[in-house]
Amino acid sequence: MAEEIGVGIIGANVNYGFGSRAHIPALAQLPEYRLAAVATTSLESANETAAKYGIPLAFSDVQAMVSDPSVDLVTVCVRVPAHYDYVRMAIEAGKHVYCEWPLGANLAEVEALSALASVKGIQHLIGLQGRGSPAVNYMKDLVAQGFVGEVVSCSMVATLSDAGQRPAFNIWGYEHSNGAGTLHIPAGHCLDLFCYVAGDFAELSALLDVQVKRPLPGAAGGDIRIDTPDQVLVQGRLGNGAVASAHIQTAPVASKAMVFEVHGTEGMLVATGDWLWMQDINLRGLRSGSKPAEQTYDNPWGNLGAKNVAEPNVLTPLAIPDSYRWVPTSMPGGLAYSVGQLYRRLSDAILKGDDWHPDFAVANRRASLLATIERASNSGSRQKCDP
Repeated sequence: MAEEIGVGIIGANVNYGFGSRAHIPALAQLPEYRLAAVATTSLESANETAAKYGIPLAFSDVQAMVSDPSVDLVTVCVRVPAHYDYVRMAIEAGKHVYCEWPLGANLAEVEALSALASVKGIQHLIGLQGRGSPAVNYMKDLVAQGFVGEVVSCSMVATLSDAGQRPAFNIWGYEHSNGAGTLHIPAGHCLDLFCYVAGDFAELSALLDVQVKRPLPGAAGGDIRIDTPDQVLVQGRLGNGAVASAHIQTAPVASKAMVFEVHGTEGMLVATGDWLWMQDINLRGLRSGSKPAEQTYDNPWGNLGAKNVAEPNVLTPLAIPDSYRWVPTSMPGGLAYSVGQLYRRLSDAILKGDDWHPDFAVANRRASLLATIERASNSGSRQKCDP
């Protein structure tokens, strides 16, 4: 293969979607890639995208695009129900694949695509953007290197704010079988990040619940019934013995926020941000035996001791080493950054034979975890997780 990878993107409408907001800006900053083709649901919109971004070829026929010889890598960033067919087309055409999470609408689809990709011998990547975050990768390495000592507990709370308020083009996500609700997408991202840093679940209990059962007044969808959970609560034990809990939710009114804590015998790490799979994450740490910070606070029991005393156990901001930034400094922040980081790892796999990237085997493990969470919630009993 030439030292330049031709990319065909399925789903890059100029007006909305992850393709035009994240993938195209990311690819534009990576010299090892060239945008070769785009396919959307209509030739008119495909031509509009091609004209705006200078993409040579436009298609409304996905099969024709994946078969074009100028396309080496197919990126799939469309609605989840279409992932299976489009990814299968690309694999069978012998093309490398980057598919946005989730790989399929259910575990059976994911298992089938993972097996097919393995047989065909192509490079494949699942868009779990947390693994492209510099802060997340640094956090993972700190845990592995013993910053916190032996991990004893982990917790995560993450909130989105679109419960009952999806835009009109996205109300299909209210149907659980389409694989695009809080469990499938936000919780899938969050729990992958959780396990990537702290370790996989060995056993768990779970509660899935639909609190917002209809679109909110004035929102798109009218009186449609919502059957996909907006509340995902998981607790259990990791394979390393640590106890773990996670609450991922979409709420009617909320500011996007996430807090992820890892506690150990010698320290703790805390990551906070709008969403942890994006670039802008604050990472702080504390180790036992560290000197108390110079900060002071008023002692409310002034008559029992000094008026001002040093405050112990203060979390310290941790600077992320430049080695965790794999993309050019020109890479845009926000949505495009972690996507670009993953594309850089994928190009290393395609051009150099490196094997670091979240591939379809990872997608399979995470889909299996989500299926286990559903079984735990439906049965009301604790479930063992696949190793």
